[in-house]
Amino acid sequence: MGRVIELFGQVAQNIVKAVTEVSPFPISLTDEKGYIIGDSNSRRIGTFHPASKLVIEKNKTCLFTNEITAELENVLPGIATPLKFDSKTVGVLGIVGDPDNVKPYAELIKKYVEMRWHENYMEQMEELETKKVESFLQYLILNPNINKEMFLKYCKIIGLQPNIARFCIIIDIGRDLMEIVMRPSHSLSIHNEKISLVENAQKIFERDKNTICGFLNTTRILLLQPSYSEGDFIYKMEKFPDQCMELKKIFKKKGISNITISSGTAVGTLEQSHISYKEAEDLLEMGKNLCINPAIYSYFDLEILLKLIPFQLDKDLHDKLMFRLKKLFSNTHFNDLYNNFITYCDNNLNVTKTAAKLYIHRNTLIYRLNKLEKLTSLDLGRFDHCMLLYLVLKGDFRKEQNE
Repeated sequence: MGRVIELFGQVAQNIVKAVTEVSPFPISLTDEKGYIIGDSNSRRIGTFHPASKLVIEKNKTCLFTNEITAELENVLPGIATPLKFDSKTVGVLGIVGDPDNVKPYAELIKKYVEMRWHENYMEQMEELETKKVESFLQYLILNPNINKEMFLKYCKIIGLQPNIARFCIIIDIGRDLMEIVMRPSHSLSIHNEKISLVENAQKIFERDKNTICGFLNTTRILLLQPSYSEGDFIYKMEKFPDQCMELKKIFKKKGISNITISSGTAVGTLEQSHISYKEAEDLLEMGKNLCINPAIYSYFDLEILLKLIPFQLDKDLHDKLMFRLKKLFSNTHFNDLYNNFITYCDNNLNVTKTAAKLYIHRNTLIYRLNKLEKLTSLDLGRFDHCMLLYLVLKGDFRKEQNE
């Protein structure tokens, strides 16, 4: 109840302003000790109100006429009625005016004040729960040295089972959210916007009791999804692309269009979630650097894996291959040769299709491929030779571009 009363004091003047807009009578709100914490006349805030103290003691509505108020300091004619929260009196509403005129409105205004108070309380509790989850995600993902006791305490507070396997989904929204809430015409708070986005994400990815979802920061939403078995993880990964596309559509309607989504693989326990997060983060950055579209990435996607393979060559092996192919990389026509060869591979080593794609004569392409063979000593009619050169070229050329 202490938290309720504390909150009442924080929001009292806001409630008074809201009531004043719809009520023909000035009002005041006092705490359980009889001190005014909200008033249509802000100069009265902080002063003692004897009438409220009397109402709290009697725990019933009291009328105050001119004759009665003449003998009381800081009391105006009107009606004072107890304010209830969970059936307990926690303050007093004072409505200023002729008691006979005020009386028909008293119950209605009282209900309105209590409703606004309850709404504010629920919003505050919701915000505290949200911050609790966000703090836990930040501690779990960003802290290199997790304290076991602290970790288990967090799990107990939030109601999480720590020993269930999970995988991390990152929803990167860039600066779109901050730009939206900073617009002068925008009415919702950043807290309400964040809740809306999190609820959408939870719904699309079919949240259950073991899902953890919240903002890591203003640019990223995290979902730590449970993986109850290998089959369950495969099932969720098969649905992942369609779910991402659906979420993108929903977010776009809310003005958030700069969305990139990636997923890590499943790890054995909640405590290991930072590993899955790092996988998802690395994949997200790689996808952005390679300009892979749509911006939906997972290690379950074969097309994504194919694009990543060139970057996974062992450095020692990569250096040896680079030395072996030095003549090609130092050739003045390297960029053209690179483009011709990659297109050749993308067209399944078909010379005719490749020439058409490049808008060059078939013989011109054959000449250039022959030149490549001379520079590399590879047989470009062989799949394994082409694969070797493809992996080296894709990996090294992209690295140079990024640098």
